[in-house]
Amino acid sequence: MKIRVGVCEQTVKHIEFQLAQQLLRTEWCENVTRSRDHTIESLDTFIDKLRLEINNLTKLNTQLKEKLAEYKVNLKESQSSSCIGKLTDIYEIKVPGIDSFLVPCDSSLAGSGWTVIQRRQDGSVNFNRNWDNYRHGFGDMHGEFFIGLEKLHLLTKSQTHELYIYLEDFENEQRYARYSRFMIGSEETGFKLISLGSYSGDAGDAMKWQRNMKFTTFDSDNDNNMKNCASKWESGWWFDDCYVTNLNGLFTTNAVHLSQPGIKWNTWHYKSLKFVQMMIRPKMN
Repeated sequence: MKIRVGVCEQTVKHIEFQLAQQLLRTEWCENVTRSRDHTIESLDTFIDKLRLEINNLTKLNTQLKEKLAEYKVNLKESQSSSCIGKLTDIYEIKVPGIDSFLVPCDSSLAGSGWTVIQRRQDGSVNFNRNWDNYRHGFGDMHGEFFIGLEKLHLLTKSQTHELYIYLEDFENEQRYARYSRFMIGSEETGFKLISLGSYSGDAGDAMKWQRNMKFTTFDSDNDNNMKNCASKWESGWWFDDCYVTNLNGLFTTNAVHLSQPGIKWNTWHYKSLKFVQMMIRPKMN
């Protein structure tokens, strides 16, 4: 009897051990299942994120393609109507409102793509001109010249331009002034200096004193002086009363004081300058 009881107890213990093993296996399987479910859930979340990123990248790619196409069109227009993509030489350009015309391009002083609108270098060209001369332009594109107010108006009207002014004095010191948004009004406004934008450079912001001024020549007085500034300073310019800078002034080596006429940028110094080049370039946004 005792032997049977002992056998039964051993059997019960064996069964309990097996049950414990089965419970452990069951718990392990449940843990694995939960882990798998969590992994599947994480994978689903990851896949959803990937799909969202793919969708966003697809939209961005479409937008970039549209921007690129727009940029190519703008670049093509800029190349035909400016010096963008051109070397230092004379080229023909076309802007709305006027027949095609020649301009000097410069890629040496401040990077590429600049259209030269005015140059002073040796006094070989007289800048004390009448309104009609300044309207149409004059001089030698290989030397001293002025592009013409009508062309300048149409160029800056056709697209946004920046202005770069290079200055050199008789001591061979150089300075520059750069303006972010240069625009000239029509003849009806007196070829008003409508906008300069923001200034940068090391010459001082002399042009700000000429902002919003109409152009004045000896035969068309539009300045704020009791007399005609163009007659007094022997040049056409956007005079106020009269100027802080006058880059069309008399070419001379002798002017060293404020009261003496010359090619002046008075926020740098009062001495007349040896070389000046004004240039514009379309802004590619």
